[in-house]
Amino acid sequence: MQISQGMIMFLLKDYNSKYLRDCLRVFKERGRDSGEAKRFENRLNLAFKSKDNLTKLVFDSQGLVAVVFVWGLTKDCLNSSVFLKKDFESKELADFIVRKLKRTAEQSNKEKIFLSIDSDYEQLINDLKRNHAGVRVSSEHWVMEKNLESFDNQKPSLEELELVKVNEESLRECINFYKRNNVGEVRLDDLSKEVLRKRIKNFSNYYFVLKNKENEKITGLIDYSINGKTVSVNNILVSPENRGKGLASKMIKLVLLDCKSRGIRKAVLGVNSLNKPAVKLYEKLGFKKTATSSIKFGITS
Repeated sequence: MQISQGMIMFLLKDYNSKYLRDCLRVFKERGRDSGEAKRFENRLNLAFKSKDNLTKLVFDSQGLVAVVFVWGLTKDCLNSSVFLKKDFESKELADFIVRKLKRTAEQSNKEKIFLSIDSDYEQLINDLKRNHAGVRVSSEHWVMEKNLESFDNQKPSLEELELVKVNEESLRECINFYKRNNVGEVRLDDLSKEVLRKRIKNFSNYYFVLKNKENEKITGLIDYSINGKTVSVNNILVSPENRGKGLASKMIKLVLLDCKSRGIRKAVLGVNSLNKPAVKLYEKLGFKKTATSSIKFGITS
């Protein structure tokens, strides 16, 4: 598709709810399922409320063509992802997005830029790989799956630990555990807290913490959601002093055994290709890579 030379980018927070609907329409046109579309809508709503949100809307003469989420403003890193209007990929658009992200990083005094792109945006990915100096593939995000019908029914022992469901009362404790132990690129800010609250209240999402029975100290956390006959393991976190003890494996096994007993047939999770210990753990549990869901580019600002 021919891109208009008149592309322009604005901050999402400068607009009203009408543009939320426009953004959601763009996303749905990519063929996402209703669950993904709902999560996208929630992210847009939360982005409006976040005081340090830098999410951008890209327009041409025909209207909205792209949404560029900018989040996780860590000390030296700008994280971003992009969603495009259907059939709206080109070298001109890739140039425009990279140029604007570099400008945003400069204004925010960030040294690093990461841009995550869904693997179905093939043209945009190829344009970034071939035509941009200072743009490189940093990592891939893999989808791994496991059939639960053949999953071993032997329940692992937690000894002095127990897996406890997080509720509204224990939310603060859960958030503090994230703060102390999250080693990812995205910090836990007010936006993430709100996401946690909404997900815990959602009947299809489950948060469990691994606690010591005696002092009730949290040593691990697992977050998963159920959609039909599939369970998606979203996050697994173990405190640094308790890593290497097999706790992550035990949490996953307990969750999958419970799901299997309720008729769930398949387990799905995502993992960064550079996270070798996690990949090794999932493969040991019988998960197999089935797809690459997104590619993360590193951009020199």
